[in-house]
Amino acid sequence: MPIIKKGLAIAILMFCFAQPVLAAGIPVVWGTPEKIAKVADFPNTDAFKLDDGSYLDAGVKYKVFELFWVPLYDYDHIWAGYIGTDDSYMSVSHDKLMQLAQSAGVTLPDQPVIPFWDAWGGKFVAAGLVLAFILYVFVFGRSEQDQQETES
Repeated sequence: MPIIKKGLAIAILMFCFAQPVLAAGIPVVWGTPEKIAKVADFPNTDAFKLDDGSYLDAGVKYKVFELFWVPLYDYDHIWAGYIGTDDSYMSVSHDKLMQLAQSAGVTLPDQPVIPFWDAWGGKFVAAGLVLAFILYVFVFGRSEQDQQETES
């Protein structure tokens, strides 16, 4: 059921933003990129060295709904093996990562942690823009004639 609510919320947001913008001919930049982030750093020893010479770390793979490159919603958090770049990952189960972390003496969080910008930063920016728009409409958006009519 939560997936349906999330999908409905995204569809409503897209509909609300797309209709007036498409009518004006303004391009809307949005997408749902898949991202990879490092959660914990394992030691760079032979035990964690991969065939290509890179080292395995604990990571998370997730998707983000972005509007004009501002992340508004993150979902599908899955533990993964971080292999040194944000472009690729290694499919590793949570249990296997916990075993590797224990052998390395590293403590992993219960839930994978994603970067602040993707988790909260975009939401703060969006809330600030909405607040600025409301402030503009109700405080600065009134003409002198409207202000005189309300005063009389």
